[in-house]
Amino acid sequence: MKSSQLEGQERACRCLQGLAHPIRLQILERLRRGPASVNTIGEGIDGISQSGLSQHLAKMRSCGLLICERSGAQIIYEIADNKVLRFVDLLLELVSEKGRKRT
Repeated sequence: MKSSQLEGQERACRCLQGLAHPIRLQILERLRRGPASVNTIGEGIDGISQSGLSQHLAKMRSCGLLICERSGAQIIYEIADNKVLRFVDLLLELVSEKGRKRT
């Protein structure tokens, strides 16, 4: 039987895996403005097919970063919790500061 601490750490690792791609960070930036369909999300991301985008969205959904709702023929995605955005902002700030301190 796993401890609750270990289970929490495993959930955290799945969440980090869901963020660990530049396309996924771009998806979050688009969804920062509000819910959007796959087509709308894809308009702002260069060089990715709709199937590739759908795979990224599925990964993000499976680890709880995104939720979706069907609206007619479209699926509308949105960020599950705005804490995700705060975390990403903090992470980007952290790596930006580290880059400046090395120079």
